[in-house]
Amino acid sequence: PWEPALHKPRVGWIFSFLDYGNTPVLGTSYSLRPFIDYPLARYNPFSLYGRFGMGLAYNTRTFHPTENPLNNAISSHFNIHPELGLLLTTQLTPHWGLRLGTLVAHQSNSKYKRPNLGLNSLQLRVGITYRHQALELTSKKELLFRKMNALHLILQSGLGFKEEKIFGGPTYPVYHLKVGGGLYLGKIYHLMAGFGWEYDRAIVQFIRDH
Repeated sequence: PWEPALHKPRVGWIFSFLDYGNTPVLGTSYSLRPFIDYPLARYNPFSLYGRFGMGLAYNTRTFHPTENPLNNAISSHFNIHPELGLLLTTQLTPHWGLRLGTLVAHQSNSKYKRPNLGLNSLQLRVGITYRHQALELTSKKELLFRKMNALHLILQSGLGFKEEKIFGGPTYPVYHLKVGGGLYLGKIYHLMAGFGWEYDRAIVQFIRDH
């Protein structure tokens, strides 16, 4: 099973509502995204997790040249919503716990439509957790690092689209290819090196036009 190899990370889904404080221009957003909390270190009753999530957000207000010209951050209703952060948890009792965290989040459409400056937020989170099944409290210290030398190769390709120059302008494809290799330093951690190639039709068209 993959969970023991990754030291039993926590996975789940998050639904969030964000108000950016300028509703007439920026509107509000609703986001649904899966996440994984990877355990970095444990010293019971404390645990430190690294959080990564990626999902889809719906923004109620977008750029329009006449109706909403001040919103140069979001030009499409649907946008990607990644988040990255650290969470510290502690068990107060076998059932009740406390969670503290700081995360950074971003919303944009990756230049699929312009303008696309994106919306960024720094979040501080405080929460109380409850476990139906009591958790045994111990004082065992655990650092999640295991040495295991092994080489591996990576091949990755992708295709995207971007709107160029102005709102409603032409849309061009972007191709990319990545080749690399790595050395496992543990069951999860590894050192990587490689090179990437990207072909951006928008740049090629700009060179041809000028």
